[in-house]
Amino acid sequence: MKTLIPVIVRELAAGRSAALATVLESKGSAPRGAGACMLLLQDGTTAGTVGGGVLEHRALLELRALLSQAAVSNAAAPLPLQNGSRVAPPSTAPCRVHEYHLTQDDVENLGMVCGGNVSLLYQALTPALLPFFSAAQARLASGANLWLARTLEGGAVIEYALSDGRTEPTVAADEPPYPPFGRKAALLAAPGGRRVFVEPVSLASHTYVFGGGHVAQCVAPLLAQLDFAPVVYDDRPEFASRALFPTAAEVICAPFSQVDERLTVTPDDEIVIMTRGHANDLNILTRALRTPAYYIGLIGSRTKIAHMKSLLLREGFTEADFARVHTPIGLPILAETPMEIAVSVAAQMILCRAQHAEAKP
Repeated sequence: MKTLIPVIVRELAAGRSAALATVLESKGSAPRGAGACMLLLQDGTTAGTVGGGVLEHRALLELRALLSQAAVSNAAAPLPLQNGSRVAPPSTAPCRVHEYHLTQDDVENLGMVCGGNVSLLYQALTPALLPFFSAAQARLASGANLWLARTLEGGAVIEYALSDGRTEPTVAADEPPYPPFGRKAALLAAPGGRRVFVEPVSLASHTYVFGGGHVAQCVAPLLAQLDFAPVVYDDRPEFASRALFPTAAEVICAPFSQVDERLTVTPDDEIVIMTRGHANDLNILTRALRTPAYYIGLIGSRTKIAHMKSLLLREGFTEADFARVHTPIGLPILAETPMEIAVSVAAQMILCRAQHAEAKP
């Protein structure tokens, strides 16, 4: 959804409706999980995917039907947000839920190799919803955490809401509270027979890449494409350069001794250590082990790593402390070039991020 919100805002601001398909639930070997979505625009182009194949083709047919029904709503007046975070969609905007029960015969008929059951929510998004999606885009631009909640009654969405995760969208005294906001999209039961689909759109976390050398110059842009937010930190101006790292969330040029003053590392952050020398790597590693970062990766040969481990143990760190470190960094794919190493690092971080999200409540 994160990448679709700017497209939705652009279309609604131009007075055009769009149609959205969202995977609410999937079981078995369905191609995509909850939160996967596909957007159909009035010019016939699409963005995103709900899994591909003939199943996606059928979803596209549903979206085209919704879009033709929604055309009459294009001139509807924008709906103001309630309490800055909630809006009820116009009743003229069509919406429905379709269940795909993919038995073995269904799988063969759909031309797919994946089985399982998939629940898709189809919605028409009309210009009346522009204030809501504009507010979502503004929150994304601010770098804040953002969850999107859609309350369903039967097969219809009766409310959209935004949350930063710290506070629920404001509700009236006689209305049920929202379910907890987690790190994975989920369809949750709510009082009154309703259901709420809650999905994290943006979680404010960072990947701190220490060192701006050749490997970092491959790692940082790749991580940016994978929805990490790399912050590159080096003490050399020629390597801590926005020209070298145009897609980084931030580039910091400062002594490594100032790391603790300049950065606040959270439990949802990652640390990648690949400075120009062993002394700097050890300096950063000792600081990293004192943070709650869920991922710490250290580049280096096995000889270097064994030496660093012995130094850390002398300084009072334990075997359990060192076990937090992914080193040699990356998955073992026999990588040699900087780009190959970047691929192995990114792959490992994708795996660790998914495991971290799975472990969160």
